[in-house]
Amino acid sequence: YLVPLLPSGEVSGLAPIISRVRMVQIAFTSTAEVEEKVRAIKKINPGVVVSVRLMLDPLSEENVVALEEAGIEVLHLLADEKGHEHKSSSPLYIKDLIRSIHLRLVQQGKRDGLSLIFGGGIAMAEHVAKAVICGADTVSISIPLLLALECRLCGRCGPGMKCPVEVEKIKPNWGRQRITNLMTAWHGQLLEVLGAMGLRDVRRLRGEVGRAIFLEEIERETFGQIFAEPVKKV
Repeated sequence: YLVPLLPSGEVSGLAPIISRVRMVQIAFTSTAEVEEKVRAIKKINPGVVVSVRLMLDPLSEENVVALEEAGIEVLHLLADEKGHEHKSSSPLYIKDLIRSIHLRLVQQGKRDGLSLIFGGGIAMAEHVAKAVICGADTVSISIPLLLALECRLCGRCGPGMKCPVEVEKIKPNWGRQRITNLMTAWHGQLLEVLGAMGLRDVRRLRGEVGRAIFLEEIERETFGQIFAEPVKKV
């Protein structure tokens, strides 16, 4: 069940890994380079699913459309650890980024040809349901898993710096069970959300924005007729 992130450069030397897994991930450089690399990977293992990993920035929407047209199967789009857009003076939050990309693909009739994984800022079980409602197929997480292993998020992870809780020394069975417990709890909460909506499959929740209330829309509807200018924050 591992999805290795392949390093940059030629993939011919990675054939033993690519031939053994069901899915790999490569970093986005340009659409042309990604196409070439995907072809090389498929020659090694025609059945492997190739995911392209790229940062969410002001150009990500156009990049997503170009990659979909190039036949990419899965995209892994990452905001920063706080859920904000990269490389922007006025960064959007991941919620808005998911909605804009999802709706762009829907409007062009291309949404079902691509699976979208979103990560960054996903910290609680409710964020999973919210991301799916906004249009994500699934989400990726990192920091919650570290917290499950009792990481203190002190930021002392650099070379030569000692971890105060020695995460690297945990027993595999204990760590595995901690992560299993966290994901089981999140799964239970997601089932509660689906049950409250009368849904039995999380895939039915994707893009169902009518089942959610967005603060900015409520503010616009409530105060838009009172104030001459749009209200950004109340």
